[in-house]
Order: sequence, then structure tokens, then C-alpha cells
Amino acid sequence: MDVIVSAVVLGVFVAVDGRRMSMKHLWLPSAATLVVGVSLGLPLFLYMREGRLERPV
Repeated sequence: MDVIVSAVVLGVFVAVDGRRMSMKHLWLPSAATLVVGVSLGLPLFLYMREGRLERPV
């Protein structure tokens, strides 16, 4: 049950924060979470987020 809750929370975080930062390819962390798990989806999203923060607006 805790894995399902973690995956749902990660999905909400990806959707809300990704849209707020106007990120592209938000389906990648979601797909990674479904295929491998939260252990890949969260680091992938944070990596993509950091790359977006480094680019000028």
C-alpha cells in the first residue's frame, strides 16, 4: 500500500510542479514510475527539474 501511495503522490507532484515550471515531457517520470517504480520516477523528475531551473526563462 505504501508503494501505491508514494506513486500517487509523485504523480501529483510531477503534474503540479511540472506545469508550474512549464516543463516538457512530463510523461517520462510517470512512465518510469509505472515501469520501474518511484525509485526511478522521482530522481528522473528532479533531474529534469534541475535542468529546467538552470535554463533562462
